Amino acid sequence: MRSCERTDGRGFSLVELLVSIGIIGILLSLVLPALANARAAARETVALSNARTLGMSFQAYTDQFKAYPFRTPGTPPDDSGDFPPLPGDLLAVRWWPEGTLIATSSVWSMGHLWPGVLSAVAPWPEHYATWVSPGRETSLPERRDPFADDDDEEDMPFGVVSWRYSNSFIGDPRLWQDGATADSKYLRAVHPHEVQFPAQKVLAWDADITYVPKEPRIVEDHYAWATPMLFADGHAASHDPTTARDSRPNPLNFGSRIRLHNTEAGVRGLDY
Repeated sequence: MRSCERTDGRGFSLVELLVSIGIIGILLSLVLPALANARAAARETVALSNARTLGMSFQAYTDQFKAYPFRTPGTPPDDSGDFPPLPGDLLAVRWWPEGTLIATSSVWSMGHLWPGVLSAVAPWPEHYATWVSPGRETSLPERRDPFADDDDEEDMPFGVVSWRYSNSFIGDPRLWQDGATADSKYLRAVHPHEVQFPAQKVLAWDADITYVPKEPRIVEDHYAWATPMLFADGHAASHDPTTARDSRPNPLNFGSRIRLHNTEAGVRGLDY
């Protein structure tokens, strides 16, 4: 069997072969990151498209209910009349699969549980794929065994969707002003007309950004990375959440100052 030959009749030497392999390796090391960045950019575009779709769902909800998604603690999980009142400190929402309910004592969990309210106008089967970061599994969540030994956060209720709903939209704007106290009167539905700078107030953002080439560093519970965001006027754009305007302490949430959630003056303020 003849060996591979060059046109001058002399076979490749071992050194030449190793040099060729080295050059190919260098080229791959240059090309692969570029391909990864291109794929990340494409998926970011998908995430921004998802944001605009989500914005239409929020618009449909506010058109019908005249307020942003909110569930008053102590009330039934919906307005169907099928459920009795709950203990005063519990917030409950319908979840998926159908027939599933989630209850929590923290109203701020609405940042994760908003689909349980928004699904009144945006049903899970048709919209779930747009509620998760590109690259994540888009199949509808299955009913989870509460006693299962399972540490997969994506299977937990708070890990089911990627988009976070700003806490600013479930509290009176005065909660984030000087002199505010931990008074439950500040927990209420927010109305669209209260948003003074809709093109600069973030309504929701992709908190997973699972498509980025490597996991960014975390600053103040946010990834320090250009993150797809939905603004209250319905437009979508990518911004680094750690560069948003300074927050104010939330006296009803242990003084939390996470940006985007605790915008100064709530929905009357602006993030960018």
